[in-house]
Amino acid sequence: MYKRKILYIISVLVFFIVFFISCASTKDKAVYYKDEKNITSEEIQSDTTIQPEENISDDVYIQLSGAVNNPGVYKVSCDKRIYEVIEDAGGLKEEADTSKVNLTLPIEDKMLIYIPNVNENETVLTVEGSSIYDSQSTETQLININTASKEELKELPGIGDSKALAIVQYRQENGNFTCIEDIMNISGIKEGAFNKIKALITV
Repeated sequence: MYKRKILYIISVLVFFIVFFISCASTKDKAVYYKDEKNITSEEIQSDTTIQPEENISDDVYIQLSGAVNNPGVYKVSCDKRIYEVIEDAGGLKEEADTSKVNLTLPIEDKMLIYIPNVNENETVLTVEGSSIYDSQSTETQLININTASKEELKELPGIGDSKALAIVQYRQENGNFTCIEDIMNISGIKEGAFNKIKALITV
């Protein structure tokens, strides 16, 4: 009888021990699955997050030449006007003639803006190779590369001292240019440089 009571007590203890162990194991598994679920959810959320679109640039490139203090190529905001770009580039020279230039025109990409001086009658606005002349006689107002002096040649965009001198020397050694494309025979004046000045020159 005494042995039976001991066996009964031992059986009850074993049952409770097994029960508590089972419960603890189940709880750990539940926590593990819960954490795993959270991690998976975060990963999915991270993977499906919509990335912001890259900012689209509103800048354009234009070229200033002629009677401006700092001619050259400029990167400017597309909502600017011609007069604002000129101001940002140091303003106009004293001899600049703006009577034939509409300074309120909006800027366009690849625009070439040529500001004449008081001794010229021509204004040139070029966009992607298309020229707009504001003069009564455009042919006579273009820079003649056969007769222009070194200083006159330097008024052309991209033509500095060395290239202007090379043009004069070429004429002296080879005679006059037969067409404006012949200026590409000058060292340093290739197709890209020629495209910037072809609307401003003649022979």
